[in-house]
This record gives sequence, structure tokens and C-alpha cells, in this order.
Amino acid sequence: MGRRAHRPDERGRRQVEALAAYGVPELNIARVVGIDPKTLRKHYRDELDLGATKATAKVAEFLFRKATTEDSQRVGPRLVADYSFTN
Repeated sequence: MGRRAHRPDERGRRQVEALAAYGVPELNIARVVGIDPKTLRKHYRDELDLGATKATAKVAEFLFRKATTEDSQRVGPRLVADYSFTN
């Protein structure tokens, strides 16, 4: 008798997307979720692909807001220049 089929839920999707956003390797994400890496890729492809992109967009949005508001003096030009949008 084999394993039960994996059924993704919203909690699992959020968890996988967050771990991918933090740069955790797929093998480790699969271990945390308790599934095989192939199963992870089959059921969570969008979360794996978009997690890091969404995180980078949030950081870019934060930096843009800081740089374009009256409170922009708190974020120095070096911080903005050091951040790479190609991560």
C-alpha cells in the first residue's frame, strides 16, 4: 500500500511561498512540508517560482516609498545603491 496522495491547502501554499521567498532550497522546503521534492514541484510550482519575485517586489516597493517621501532621509543613498534588483 502506497502513500496517500498529497492535497495542497492554502496554509501549505503560503508556507511554501514564504520559504521560497526566503531563499530556502526546494529540497529543504520539501522536507519541511513532508513530501518528496517531485511532489513539491508538481503541486507548488507557482509558489516556488513566484515566492522570491514577490519578496523582491515588496523590498523594491519599500525602498521606492522611502526614497520618494519626505521621510527619505532615513534611507541613505548607499542602502538604495547597494540593493540589487537582480536577486
